[in-house]
Amino acid sequence: MLHGLPLKNAGPAPELALPPLAPRLNLITGDNGLGKSLSPLGADGMDSTATVAMERIEAVPIKEKYCRDDIVALVATEDGSGFNTAILCARLFLGLSKDQSESQLKEHLGHGEIGIRRFNADRQTYLHVLEDMGLCEAMTTTMNVKSV
Repeated sequence: MLHGLPLKNAGPAPELALPPLAPRLNLITGDNGLGKSLSPLGADGMDSTATVAMERIEAVPIKEKYCRDDIVALVATEDGSGFNTAILCARLFLGLSKDQSESQLKEHLGHGEIGIRRFNADRQTYLHVLEDMGLCEAMTTTMNVKSV
């Protein structure tokens, strides 16, 4: 992770030192006309899991605010691999690692598994837990990022 960024003779500033950077902060700088506009970045070696997850996230409609129905649409699947992809997407929205996500799900769901069988056995509780974890707010924040 990048913790700081000291610069010298960068643009009009002879010296610039940013304070310590926070996790998940993205910083794009440069003179006008140098190609800083946001555009898709190609990634060599993107595996099929990443491709399917990105397709699923790109299929989420842009709206002002997301709610439980949007979580249902994100995780609605009948097979294990589709559910795993949906939970990966939820983790990406929440900014959680797999371990962090599993820990929070276990803490909120209690004893037992946290996969598709648990979801299918008690969908309402599972959806409630995803809401409590802040998924609606995270989807709203992520999907409504404005390009600069």
